[in-house]
Amino acid sequence: MALTSRQRELLDFIIQSVERESRMPSYREMAKGLGVAAVGTIQDHIKALVEQGYLEREEYGEKSVLKLASHRRSSAVTVPIIGEVAAGSLQDAFEVAMGTLPLSPEFLPSPLKGAQTSTPGEQLFALRVKGESMIDAGIHPKDFVIVQKGANVRTGDIVVASLHGEATVKEIEMPRKSGDALKLIPKNSRMKPILVEPNEDVRILGKVIAVHRYF
Repeated sequence: MALTSRQRELLDFIIQSVERESRMPSYREMAKGLGVAAVGTIQDHIKALVEQGYLEREEYGEKSVLKLASHRRSSAVTVPIIGEVAAGSLQDAFEVAMGTLPLSPEFLPSPLKGAQTSTPGEQLFALRVKGESMIDAGIHPKDFVIVQKGANVRTGDIVVASLHGEATVKEIEMPRKSGDALKLIPKNSRMKPILVEPNEDVRILGKVIAVHRYF
């Protein structure tokens, strides 16, 4: 049975915590990380993750310790964080090396799951968001966008684009016919689209496939 979006979010939070702190987060930390008030909700999700083989319990007498299932411990994909990207005005995206982001394979598109576990970073990279032009799409300042390089892009996709050497994250609207402008559209009603004329230098650096947020 497939994981729900909340269960995937919790599993990813656990993997990130283990990678970062070398320990399992507490139920209260999990609840805070997912923004839920009831620890009981976390317990229900944990039960489902155990039943589906993502987590396991190791018994110590009358107590048990929760941990990542043995076949999952090394499965986290390490995505390089290569800088910051504007969700607002354009800016240089690649100024700051910021380490790596552990990512649960369950968040990857199916064609990437196997390949990315063995070749992390070849097809994916992460950027930290600055600005508020994508808040209506659920992309907020300090979020990390996970970007797939070389993905096929069509109207309605959220992309990282480089225009005149500067980068931005926006929804893309492809030209309808030859000679039409390409549009980079903010998801914030207070901001206007960026029109890219055919003679302008624009590159699509990749397609946003996921958003991650630390709490």
